[in-house]
Amino acid sequence: MDLVENERSWQTRVINDIYSIIENNNLLIKEVAGELNIRSGNGLFPDVLLFSDSGREKVLQGWELKMPDTDINDYNFIENAKEKARILGVNSFFLWNFSYGVLYIKDNSENFKVEKTWKPSINIQNRDDVKIYREEWEKQIEDIIFELNNYFISGKIVNSSLQNIISINTISTIIKRNKNSVADFIKKSARKNAVIAAFISDWWEKIREEYSRDESDEYVAYGKKIILSWIIKLIFANVIKFKQNDALIINQIDEKSTIEDVQNIFCEITNKCDFYNVFSKIEYEELLPVDTWNDFIEFELFLKTNQTSHLKQEILQNVLEQTVATGRREINGQYTTPQELAVLLSNITIINWEGTVLDCCCGTGTIPNVILEKKKSIMNIKDALASVWVSDKNDYPLQIANISITDADTINVPNRLFKHNALNLKLGEEIDFKDPNNGEIFHETTPKFDSIVINPPFVDFNNISKEDMDIINSDSYLSGLPNRFDLSYYIILNLSGLLKENGTLGVILQDSWMGSGAGTQFIKEASKVYHIKEVHISGKGRWFDNADVVTTLVVFEKNTDKTETNFFLWKKSLDEIQNEKKYERIIINSSLLNKEIEKSVVSVQSYSTDELRKIINLGISLNASFYNLDCLINIQSKLVQLDKIFKISRGSRRGWDDMFLLPERNNIEKCYISKILKNTRAINTYEVDINNLTKDQNYIDLFDCSESIESLKSKKHYGALEWINKFEQQVNGNGKPLPNVLKKPGYYWYSFGNEEKHLFFTLMNPYDRLFFGKFSQPIYINQRIIGLDPKDEYEDYDLYLALLNSLVTQFYFECVGFPRGSGALDINSSKVKKIAMLDPELLNSSQRESIIHAFQEVKSEGIKSISEGLKSPVRIRFEKTVLESYGLIEYFDILVDSLLTMQKNRIEK
Repeated sequence: MDLVENERSWQTRVINDIYSIIENNNLLIKEVAGELNIRSGNGLFPDVLLFSDSGREKVLQGWELKMPDTDINDYNFIENAKEKARILGVNSFFLWNFSYGVLYIKDNSENFKVEKTWKPSINIQNRDDVKIYREEWEKQIEDIIFELNNYFISGKIVNSSLQNIISINTISTIIKRNKNSVADFIKKSARKNAVIAAFISDWWEKIREEYSRDESDEYVAYGKKIILSWIIKLIFANVIKFKQNDALIINQIDEKSTIEDVQNIFCEITNKCDFYNVFSKIEYEELLPVDTWNDFIEFELFLKTNQTSHLKQEILQNVLEQTVATGRREINGQYTTPQELAVLLSNITIINWEGTVLDCCCGTGTIPNVILEKKKSIMNIKDALASVWVSDKNDYPLQIANISITDADTINVPNRLFKHNALNLKLGEEIDFKDPNNGEIFHETTPKFDSIVINPPFVDFNNISKEDMDIINSDSYLSGLPNRFDLSYYIILNLSGLLKENGTLGVILQDSWMGSGAGTQFIKEASKVYHIKEVHISGKGRWFDNADVVTTLVVFEKNTDKTETNFFLWKKSLDEIQNEKKYERIIINSSLLNKEIEKSVVSVQSYSTDELRKIINLGISLNASFYNLDCLINIQSKLVQLDKIFKISRGSRRGWDDMFLLPERNNIEKCYISKILKNTRAINTYEVDINNLTKDQNYIDLFDCSESIESLKSKKHYGALEWINKFEQQVNGNGKPLPNVLKKPGYYWYSFGNEEKHLFFTLMNPYDRLFFGKFSQPIYINQRIIGLDPKDEYEDYDLYLALLNSLVTQFYFECVGFPRGSGALDINSSKVKKIAMLDPELLNSSQRESIIHAFQEVKSEGIKSISEGLKSPVRIRFEKTVLESYGLIEYFDILVDSLLTMQKNRIEK
């Protein structure tokens, strides 16, 4: 018997001893398992596992065992135990070499530290002593178990769930430690077989963008694909074996099983139970090094010996999320739908629950799982599965979706799951399905659906894959749509042909559709085939924790005759809704009944098609439609658009900042130095005296010379000449000489050109300060600032400054802009041109003086955030003075409430 077998035989004795101890005593330790490692020293799991439940779902601790000839302080011994504890997700581990026992527990810094050491009563020095003094060390094991039990009871040692171990820790470890060795193995095989190299190259060309932020090497990427495929098959086989006896053959896998043996087992399960999408073989999956195959076998032994019958669908979702980098999900737009969001989207979309439903972007299957659960409560299982069609264009999520919609009562019933790209899914296509009872193929054609419910990929135009662009360009309808649509827009418009008249399409969309130019074009195109029935948005936190995106739920109806759209603002977070089902019912019922049931949970604003058209024509973002816009719509006769009074443009950017933005120390003559304001963060006054600007207020000296070289020489302005000469021989990043790059018609290449100075200004992308300022005299401003300059016939500067900073203009400012994911307001010079302010021409001289006087007091308080400013009695007095002058005092509370709520929701997203 070799060394490993000797160790394992004694490990078995230790496990049996522990089992006897917990059988004969009432301890927190309820179960013990082990003997999973099939190779010495570098396995995935400890030699012994202690559980706090008889079902083996809660792991308390792992033990690592060695014979006495391994020192208890051996570095590899300790490090292997640490790694296995991390895989288990527990905060302790125990080392035993029959001579010593040592307990390690994590400290507050997440480092494992020695908690206690045990020394047997006799001096065990070698392997022979283990056998001779067995009674003594067995007594010591009993004492250790009792002491450890006290640690478990005290809570100092905490357990870990089987779900976390499988879904996060173990799988990520298997992938990390095997992806490179699998890649090397495939590369070596490819050197002997050019067909393999050609296959990998062809696969990589099609899939490169998907992995571009995850893996740069095609062999590593394909290695991960192989590893993940094996993992999913092993997990799923162990899940379904408790529901389908034909899958119990997975238990035949042991440490002697070969790759071919396990492939045959998967084939047999497929033949008897279907699940072809899960168990189908992928190309070259057999190209595995021995150590990787041993990891798979050890993982299978862990699954087999522990309770996998209660593993939830979320485990497989976590497999996908935890093993694929966030960057790749961003490229693909793959974000798993939160369970509660799927419940809400399905229930506000589906009107006829006996009708047919499609999810053609199913991902890991959260949405169809929710739909099927409800359908099974109102109709027989066969009809429920036949009425829910589920598809995705990618293999991995489709495998997980298959698992998601499979339950004990549906395992023998054919589902309608298939692989297809939503972009080219058409009415009447013949789709193949497999009957799990007899393995026979049957066909059905895609029908018109009563409802479609989807969470499409979040992919902007620049990141649409070549495969998808080829589909778009080859489709006569899609190719004729405006350019630069998000992928989701194309999908939504394509699906109109699959929806029944008066059918509904519920979709999760990034909120950019409500504020971007492409979004406006999308609305126009969608309105030709759909009515936008309702839009939902969160007023309290984001719905997707794992994505830097703000999303909306939109319900479209296949009916262009409807004339009302409802905008629902949720006042509760998704977690609050999930924990309090009352909130869920209120949101769903508010949607179905088209009314505001409880404003503290969800508020509703309704607009006719004509009103929405007016809102869009006024330049107001649809994001503002969740708030009361009646005042802006009703007072249009008293407003004037800013671009009627002002010339509005973005600040200056001449190019090559190193030349034009001067260092603090220079020898340039002062007549060629101007000031340029870099940003407004340090500006705290509405009126800025540029002569008193300090460097702390973010201005920079600017090289502003329009003299010829000859003139500079004649004037002996050598500082400017030296500065120009410094850059004359330089090139830009593309190797082009700066004099060629910077030349402008009518100006010297070193001149700042015809860039304008500005008198009024406001900030692009503000946060919580919405304000307009005025310089004492025109000044250059940076491109991140927007300049406003009164046209020649308009010179009432004091009144303009007051009206620009009044409540109406600020609310309009917020409405025209669009919330960014960071909480900033997305606004530029084009959007500022659409802002309107109260028309100064409608005031008499007395009203004019009253407003200016009231604003003088506001100016004395300096610039504040909107929320702070509107707490000030001085500010409130000014705002009421303005509104009373225009006969609009009735709108004061509406304006304040809408502005504060809108900004608060923007900043908190």
